[in-house]
Amino acid sequence: MKLFSPVLKDAPEGSEPHYRVMLMADFFAENYSVKVGQSLVRHYNRETLPDFLKVKLGMIATRYFRHPFMMTDKELRAISSEFAFRVFILDPADANFEHIGWRLSESYYIVILSKTQLESLEGCHPPDLHDC
Repeated sequence: MKLFSPVLKDAPEGSEPHYRVMLMADFFAENYSVKVGQSLVRHYNRETLPDFLKVKLGMIATRYFRHPFMMTDKELRAISSEFAFRVFILDPADANFEHIGWRLSESYYIVILSKTQLESLEGCHPPDLHDC
């Protein structure tokens, strides 16, 4: 039995399902990795990163720039599997970002993607559908 589902239970009414997706950003090297499935990771650079992810990352980075409670990448990787699900839970103080995403550490983010956006990253749609 799964204790945690990446599907948001409170997706906007009348919309398609939304998912919590892990994204790792190396801003200095301009490389991005998005975990889009159990064993599928997509890699992008500044030019190839889909626009909808650029917008969400920009919003998240502005909100969480030097956030006082942000973990280091090392601290995040050290979390035991027993508590790992907590990184997928947004702090209630940041409720305005519940359908955008949040920053977990220096390099790791959770972004909220619609089913269509996630499928476009998985390769289920033509590449030009990234604006959905």
